[in-house]
Amino acid sequence: MTQPVRETSLEEYLRDDALRMTEQRAWFHAHPERAHGEKGTVAEIARILSLLGYEARDVAGGVVAETAPHGPYRAYRADIDALPINEVPGRPYGSTVPGMMHACGHDGHIAIALAIARWAAEHRSELPHPVRFIFQPAEETASGAMPMIDAGALEDVMDILGVHLWSPLDVGTVVIHDGAIFGNVDRFQVVVHGKGGHGGLPHRTKDPVVAASHMVTALQSVVSRRIAPFDIGVVTVGRIAGGTAFNIVPDSVEFEGTVRTFDAGVQGTVHEEIRRVVEGIASAWDAAVDIDIAKDCPAVVNHPAMVKRVRHAMESMAGRLVETVTDPVTVGDDMAFFHERVPGCYLLVGSGNAAMPDREHHQRSFDLDPNALPLAAELCIRTLLETDPA
Repeated sequence: MTQPVRETSLEEYLRDDALRMTEQRAWFHAHPERAHGEKGTVAEIARILSLLGYEARDVAGGVVAETAPHGPYRAYRADIDALPINEVPGRPYGSTVPGMMHACGHDGHIAIALAIARWAAEHRSELPHPVRFIFQPAEETASGAMPMIDAGALEDVMDILGVHLWSPLDVGTVVIHDGAIFGNVDRFQVVVHGKGGHGGLPHRTKDPVVAASHMVTALQSVVSRRIAPFDIGVVTVGRIAGGTAFNIVPDSVEFEGTVRTFDAGVQGTVHEEIRRVVEGIASAWDAAVDIDIAKDCPAVVNHPAMVKRVRHAMESMAGRLVETVTDPVTVGDDMAFFHERVPGCYLLVGSGNAAMPDREHHQRSFDLDPNALPLAAELCIRTLLETDPA
């Protein structure tokens, strides 16, 4: 059930607030900061929250604020860090920091959370439960959630909600996945040790470049030949380095990459196959090899009761926001650590339009349509107004 509220009042409130949301998003977009360096971002968030009457406090490099001094709370989380990317020039709200930009929508996530906090500050009595706002640093390195959790960000929290703006989807659409929405994220690093020498006399060397090249090529078959066709897996080598000159066979080559899965069994199989392929090729080329595989972040899994709550809240937005169906996305998000501890729901809200030249995230021309901001804020507020427990 949703708390009684005049049906058009929230829509009207956010329509009136849309310009402020756009302006705040533009400010954060123009002032991006990298993971674990979000001091200016944190200061501005805290300043705005303080003006709204909140007691904003620094928790493990992020910001936490509540609508009431005591819980139990429903939590709302927004990530705040940017990426080391040079933005395309010419935008009036473009990054003012060379080599840094908001290329994944976190500037919009901040603006949405602040809009929810603004509404909540003016309508505290309508909330069935007080709300804790968590502005989290360092999502892009999957290293910001756990320090906040360890510092108490989830104490006395019943459940958690969050939004990820998604520009591949049109404004007016939302994805509410039952179960996993984002995948497990693992990282692997391989160092191939050979024997260097003259590039003109390769037969006197144990060439790690050739061995590493065979490994990279063979790893592309791990998913296609070791994982069932209806399971999801990704193995990507993103960096390879070795050598100092064109005519020198180096002593070693290293490469690293990422694994993306949704199922723990598939995850284990991929890890085993990476080791088997790399060690087998190293043996064939008489090379030694060091392999390190680390689990960076678990899958983001939505709780069924939270999904039900969001869908019920969205009924009041019929005609303006439509649920669409997509496959789970093989990116990661350390929202997963919150979901492991309390019931949660993470939504993909469409923020793209046909005029955008490139809708993909994590690239220099990334952008979002500000019309998505009030829709996302409204859906989240309506969800926070739901009275049924998760």
